[in-house]
Amino acid sequence: MLNLVSTWTVYTIWRLKNNLLFPGAGIAVLFSTGILILSCAGTPAALRDSPVYVTDTKPVFLLPAEAIGHSIAIHQSIEGYYSSQTYFLEAIVEAGGKGIFITGLSSFGTQVYSLAFHDSVIEFSSAAAGGIKPEYMLADFELCYFPSEQVASMLRNAGFGFEEIMQEKGFTRRILNGDKVIIEILRDGNVMQYRNLLRGYGYSIQEEPLK
Repeated sequence: MLNLVSTWTVYTIWRLKNNLLFPGAGIAVLFSTGILILSCAGTPAALRDSPVYVTDTKPVFLLPAEAIGHSIAIHQSIEGYYSSQTYFLEAIVEAGGKGIFITGLSSFGTQVYSLAFHDSVIEFSSAAAGGIKPEYMLADFELCYFPSEQVASMLRNAGFGFEEIMQEKGFTRRILNGDKVIIEILRDGNVMQYRNLLRGYGYSIQEEPLK
């Protein structure tokens, strides 16, 4: 067990314990596991209809896993940030008609978390602090990887605006609350960049196909 605790780790755990969560908060604390490893604990299964608050007052509800409409089998190298703090994480992602399966790895190859979403049930276990809500991690994943028509429907049902601009090697997606852009996602080839302008966090994902 490591006993070095960063200010961001303490702050994130405090937010988790006080339910001050937002999409990506789960990912943020998982980046911290390079500094703090608490215990390996399973999170009880959650349901797809658990609300995910994009703002403090407006939730979205996850799309079913099979709505992804295509198959993904990739290795992700993730560089995340919150304010001035930067963290690194690796992940193996397999997604398609049978569900979404993600395994997070530290830079040493140690499993940090395991996430499965299928049959409207979310299963999650993590070596990070308890209280992480995996539906928030899945919400970010769906915004990045699900078809635009599905994402637009999910957001508009919750009162958010959605824009997508297609480019030669990818796209730019923007989520709006009123006339204000609160989330921006940029795809350029095998690089995905996610920026939550409302919460002040984001990450860049370098993808490689699984061999």
